[in-house]
Amino acid sequence: MRAGAFRCEVIARCLESQGEWVLASRSVGSPRLALRWLQEWAGRLAETPGSEEGETSPSSLHGWPADRRHRERRAALLAAGRPVRFLVDVVDRMGGGGGTVAVRYTLSCRPILPARSLRPMPAEFPEAV
Repeated sequence: MRAGAFRCEVIARCLESQGEWVLASRSVGSPRLALRWLQEWAGRLAETPGSEEGETSPSSLHGWPADRRHRERRAALLAAGRPVRFLVDVVDRMGGGGGTVAVRYTLSCRPILPARSLRPMPAEFPEAV
């Protein structure tokens, strides 16, 4: 089933406190635009300071946007109506106090399928066991 649009998100999760924040989201019209948007956000996250002075986020954030084969595979998945996501765990600074916290960034995109491709909900749901 062909998607008409794609919903992209960047989410930060604090692994210690179980908190979750949507940093950005956007709907775009093609797999290529979706991947370009995710690449831009990967670059932004890669340039944020890490836990040590002068350190940056993991190299996977730098390498992912540059990997052409990876991008082509992800574009094909999106074009086929499949979601894609990229996870990276980092240690970020917390405020001005110098403490650190483990954060998982999720960069994801999912197709927005036309309404006619959705199955109708059943009239009744079975009782919970």
